[in-house]
Amino acid sequence: MRSYDAAAGWYDTLAKLYSLGAISRVKSCQTQWVQRGQRMLAVGVGSGEELPAFLERGVVLTCLEPAAGMRRRLQSRVGKAAFEDFELCHDNLLDYSAAPYDVISANFFLNLYDGPALEKATRHLHGLLKPGGVLLVADFAPYAGHRCKSWLRRVYYRLPQICFSLLGLAQWHPLFHYEQLFEAWGFRLEEERFVPVVKGLPMGFVSLCFRALSEEAKQGGEQK
Repeated sequence: MRSYDAAAGWYDTLAKLYSLGAISRVKSCQTQWVQRGQRMLAVGVGSGEELPAFLERGVVLTCLEPAAGMRRRLQSRVGKAAFEDFELCHDNLLDYSAAPYDVISANFFLNLYDGPALEKATRHLHGLLKPGGVLLVADFAPYAGHRCKSWLRRVYYRLPQICFSLLGLAQWHPLFHYEQLFEAWGFRLEEERFVPVVKGLPMGFVSLCFRALSEEAKQGGEQK
């Protein structure tokens, strides 16, 4: 995949227009899962519009963002708020090994991968979390419900994916049901919250909170 450097100047504006602000709203509801003094890792964070809210709650934050253009926008955003408990790294996820963290956010990041790469990235995230730590994921709402509802969600997801795939910024794959996949990769779903683009319509986004299971808990679940 290509770097998101080329998209840094227009990505946030396009996201706000396409989602009518719902992308910002779905990320803002995640702050309830953090506490003062916790170590938090934000992966593929882009320009980091949601990060000041986490920093205001007193987390010690590390961000991974390989695109230099996005890092400049992120540094400008966080720098204006004058936060001290903040570190910005240019590492790719699979090259990063500092751990453990209490909380990891991976918003609109894991959908860049296809199936095998998604599993590899998710298992790596599990290794960066403390047992019982929290993984926060915001993404497009999965196909669900009656045929019309599922079709509308499919179209809403596919339109930007076609564009980003043609630009080399994402891999082509179906929309993942993270709650179904992550259980086999060492996580338990704690909460799912749907945020619609327009109230009353099925298109929208979900905020998912997963709990990282210990090796003993994982083995116990497999035995069941």
